[in-house]
Parts: sequence; C-alpha cells; structure tokens
Amino acid sequence: GAVHLAYHGDSEVVSLEHTYLHTPHTLLALEGTLGKQCRLGIQVRSDDLREADQLALVVRESVDAHDHRALKITEPMRLGGSASFNGQLQGSVKEPRLIGQLAGQNVRYRGTTLSMLRTQLDLSSSVIALREGRLQTSSQGRVEFDMSVGLKNWSYERENPVSLRTVADRLPVADVQQAANLRYPITGLVSADLSLRGSQTNPVGQGSVRLLEARVWEEKVQEFSLQFQGTGSAIHSTLSVRTPAGSGSAKATFYPKEDGYEAQVDFPSIQLNRLETVSIHNLQVAGIVKVSARGRGTLKAPQLEATVEAPQLQWRQKVLDGLKARTAVAAQQATFTVDSSVSSAYIRARGTVNLNPDYDATVSVDTRAIDLGPLLASYLPRQGQRM
Repeated sequence: GAVHLAYHGDSEVVSLEHTYLHTPHTLLALEGTLGKQCRLGIQVRSDDLREADQLALVVRESVDAHDHRALKITEPMRLGGSASFNGQLQGSVKEPRLIGQLAGQNVRYRGTTLSMLRTQLDLSSSVIALREGRLQTSSQGRVEFDMSVGLKNWSYERENPVSLRTVADRLPVADVQQAANLRYPITGLVSADLSLRGSQTNPVGQGSVRLLEARVWEEKVQEFSLQFQGTGSAIHSTLSVRTPAGSGSAKATFYPKEDGYEAQVDFPSIQLNRLETVSIHNLQVAGIVKVSARGRGTLKAPQLEATVEAPQLQWRQKVLDGLKARTAVAAQQATFTVDSSVSSAYIRARGTVNLNPDYDATVSVDTRAIDLGPLLASYLPRQGQRM
C-alpha cells in the first residue's frame, strides 16, 4: 500500500492523495480531506470475500481476547463472491456521514448465494438507510427494498422512526432459512409485499405474504396466505391455510407498546387419512380431528386455551371414541385434560405443569372398569376369541 498525507495546520485539515491499501484480493483507496468538513472519497473492492471473512475473523478474535465477557468460540461468516463500495465520507470527524453504492456478485453468506446485490447506503449517527435496493438469489428469487431506521447517537431505540418498503418474488424458503441459520422442514417459494412506517411501538402500514409450492413437515400446502395491517396502536393479521387434509384460519392482534396479544386458531376438519405423513408411513389411521385455540395476554404473561376433538378415530381395526383433549396456560402454569374411550374402556387424565426451569408436573389417570376381552380381541383377534 501507499499513504500520501498532508496536514494543514491553519485549517486543521488532513489531505489524502493516492492513498491505498492492497491485499491479494482486496483494494481500499482513499482520496480527499478530513476535518471540520470531510470530503473523503472511499473505494473498496474485493474479488474474493473469503479473504475479507478471514480478516474479520482475526479482528474479532483479537477483540474477544481482550474482552473477558466475550465468548471464546468465534466462527467465520462463510462469506464468498465479490463486492464493491464506492462512496464518500461527509460531515465532520465528530459527526460523520457515509454515503455510497454497495454492490456484489455471487455473494455467499452461510450457504446462501446472491447472484446480484445492489443498494445505496446512507449511514450517520442519526440514521441508517438502504435505498433502491435489489437482490437476486441463485435460484432467480428477487427482492426489491427501501428501508431506513432512525438512530440516536448511533444507538437504536424502540421509539425511533422506521420505514420499510419490500417486494419479494419467488424467494426460496431454503435460502431464507440458510441466511437466518434456521433448520425447519419447510420448503417453497415466498412472495411478499410489505409497506411500513412509524416506529416499533407505533407501526402503520400493511402487507401480505404468500407461500407457493410449499411443503411443511412432509405435507403439501395448497394455500398459505398472511395479511396484516398496522394502525399505530396495534397490528392486525389474518392467516389462511389450505391442504388436501383440510383448511384452517388464524387471527391475531398484537399491541406493540404493551407487548400484548389476542389470537385465535381454527382447523374445523382435518381428515387424518388424507395426511401424506399417514400414507408415507402406512399408519392406517382414519378419522376427523378438530383443533381450536384462543389466547390473550402479554409475551411475559401468556394465556392460552386449546382443544383437540375427534368424535371417532380408527387405527387399523381399533376404534377410539370421543377423544377430547384440553389445555390451558395461565399464571406460568399449564393444565391439561384428556378424555377418551376404546373398546368399552374409559380413560381420563388430568395434569398440571409449572412453566419453570424444572417443569414440575402432577398427573393423574383414572379408568372405568375395563372388559379385557373386547380390548384384547381388538389387538389379538385369535387369542381374544378364546376368552
């Protein structure tokens, strides 16, 4: 590299000309002035971000070595591809502002590849903004975004202003999960249209999210549609789900200032014999299950009531009549009841579970007098006939 620096004492200005730092894969070039009014041009180019990843890892390890509170395990971000930044440092040394264009090609991050990335960056002590952003995944998923987040002395607070406009088209769920380091058995393509403004405690806007060509836990999902609207004091959302085994819906309202919520979920008729999991594993289960749930409270003190009902279930040649399970969560405690009957046997279970680190539980099971003949006959037909 090379540094050409001049200091002008009368104006307290530092001038940089033809100053650069070069590594095998990265170039940093500086041209301009630093002082009460900065005008410093900055160009950064890397044709292999793996080098930048390793340099960042060395820096983080050095910082962690002097911070006894930091975790000692430091891992690379698994970066790759090429990227560039062409911008300018403005403002003053005490109140700098960095603006410019960030671009990348075949950028890899934790296994996700972006064939194209481009955005305008605006960063200062009062705001961070990414404008006119566009990215495209290696599988042709596309996202356009424009966002800004207000800061206070470089720090974010819940009341700071935010603005977000995002349109996503056929974005693979696998890419999203890899980037977020998640591992759920969900596949498909995400399309979304989001527009928000206000603040975290006072959101205003609307949006929709759709999941296409989806499979969730081996089940085909024909429709997954989420709609939401922010009114300032609350966020109202509705969800519709349709599968070959049945359809369902959910409604929820979240109150950001109080961290409160109201929610309800209804799946009125799930046909077990049409679940692909049942067919794949040859479980030979048939019947209709109804699921409903209601909840309200706060994130710190959640309350929930849920019911699962099945008038009649059949497993192979055995019939289970009147299965009904209820659970309730309140005051950091969960209670549940299960009632069912099979082959003239009646079973009732009751229990409580404290939602503490030890999960202390109390369970009781009651049964009506059981006629073993019919019960064993359903499991061992030949032996049962001789009883």
